[in-house]
Amino acid sequence: MTKKVAKSYYASKDENEKKELFNLFLIQRAKIIVNASQKYEVLNKIIDSIQPIQHCLVYCSPEQIDRVREFLIQKNVVEHKFTATENNTDRQKLLNEFARGRYQALVAMKCLDEGVDVPSTKTAILMASTTNPREFIQRRGRILRPFPGKNFANIYDIIVIPTLTGSIESVYFEMESKIVKGELRRYFEFTKNSSNMKGEIAPEAVMNIAKKYSINLGELT
Repeated sequence: MTKKVAKSYYASKDENEKKELFNLFLIQRAKIIVNASQKYEVLNKIIDSIQPIQHCLVYCSPEQIDRVREFLIQKNVVEHKFTATENNTDRQKLLNEFARGRYQALVAMKCLDEGVDVPSTKTAILMASTTNPREFIQRRGRILRPFPGKNFANIYDIIVIPTLTGSIESVYFEMESKIVKGELRRYFEFTKNSSNMKGEIAPEAVMNIAKKYSINLGELT
């Protein structure tokens, strides 16, 4: 898809047509990143590591939500969807029941971008993230609102890194590096204010990724 993005820039002499095709491929590539299939393997590991599940919010894309709900049901987690389709009354009822523990998990979509706070959340798993700082900082804030008996929240944000195999032309390498920069920029924004990472240097895994993609971490921190 990165190759299609690059080639589309030269595909037509018509500027409008060129821009339209370029943006189309960018959107398609972004959807691949958001909906990467290995995220479900990571979700499985996270869920197994935080048993028992309680006050857990899983934030999904439209393409992910049904599969995530099926996955949680298979794990015997009492869940409910939490999306923009519920009216305000139903939404508040869900939040109250989630806070009381009737639902162990809410599988959410879009609501964190629409001004909805979920303050009783103690664990959040972000299956669908964005490289837009305003958006991901806003989503984090919706989760970190104060709530009785809650001193902090655990947030799991799944990072997606392209796989480089064999030789790759410089133009494609540069475009793949931009994907990595966007993911790592979110990583540093989250960790710089987290209690378990504040003041620490990047783990070896992150430094190895940056080295592989010729990224200067100083530009991202």
